Amino acid sequence: MSARTQHRWVVGAVWLILVALVACADTATVSSPASQQPSSTPDLAMPAVRIPGLHTTNTTFDATIAEESAHPDTMSAALQQAGFVGGVERTLTGRRAVFSRVVVRGWVFSSPEGATSFVSWLGANAPDLIGQEKELHASLPSDTVLLLHSPTGCCHEEVPIYLAIWQRGPVVWTIRASGATIHTAPVLALVRSTQKET
Repeated sequence: MSARTQHRWVVGAVWLILVALVACADTATVSSPASQQPSSTPDLAMPAVRIPGLHTTNTTFDATIAEESAHPDTMSAALQQAGFVGGVERTLTGRRAVFSRVVVRGWVFSSPEGATSFVSWLGANAPDLIGQEKELHASLPSDTVLLLHSPTGCCHEEVPIYLAIWQRGPVVWTIRASGATIHTAPVLALVRSTQKET
């Protein structure tokens, strides 16, 4: 074999090895399942909450939801410590006699323990979200907390606000419902019907 032939053979072999390495790297990248990549939008089915006369919108949310709290830094820290992944939300709004606004949220955490810690945080810090409240002892499952903020009279536009909280594994569900003539009975019906789908 001549020196020129040997040189061509070596160059060809090196070229084939390089092509094979690049192809393997591309295959590894392409075959990597997307499910292994972290996602800020959890794959969670939203209960089919519908109220006649109210307009429905669906969205997702992230840790910036803490801005709704009277103490955003505290809530943000609680979400981070609990392993918050992201959430789904259905908002119903309109001018109906009982409900004027209902927000159903599914808060997804990396573990059931994280979800439990957030439920505890919500129960202790509900005034940061709905104002001064009291717990109602209603006929709901024992794992469900139902809170009520009653108008204080300081603002003529203030309305009662209900907040229901329960947990299903790594998911915390909340319903925040308000309206000028809202009362406990329709809120209980709303919570019960929603819980059947969670």
